[in-house]
Formats: sequence, C-alpha cells, structure tokens
Amino acid sequence: MRRLCELQDAHVVDAQGRRLGCVLEFRSPGRAETEPVRDEREIRSLLCGRRGLLERLGWKKARPFLVPWSHV
Repeated sequence: MRRLCELQDAHVVDAQGRRLGCVLEFRSPGRAETEPVRDEREIRSLLCGRRGLLERLGWKKARPFLVPWSHV
C-alpha cells in the first residue's frame, strides 16, 4: 500500500505507454477540506496533464483529463 503523497507528481502513462502528464490532484466526492483529516476518503480519480493544470488555475473550458481510480 502506498500513501497518496507518494503519487503526487508521479508520471501517468496510458496502456500503450504514452505519457499523459503528472498527477496534480486527487478527486473524491464531498466538500473540499481545508485542514488535514485522518479519516479515510474514497478517491475516484486523478487529475493530470496540462488541461488539469489549466483547470486548477481556474480556466473552466479546459476539460481536464481525469484517470479513474479503477484504472490505477
């Protein structure tokens, strides 16, 4: 088992080995939390790549690339 912080900035590749970018953020259901919490929380997807970065910067039309957690 790995900690999520170990996956931050990791390179993401598809099934054919093409690079999709780096992990920028983890997505889970519910409200965003501003303080560290020790409770378990389900991760649904990873935000990665240039479009993911644009979304994090507030550009709404970026249509970010999300990798479903089931594909990790």
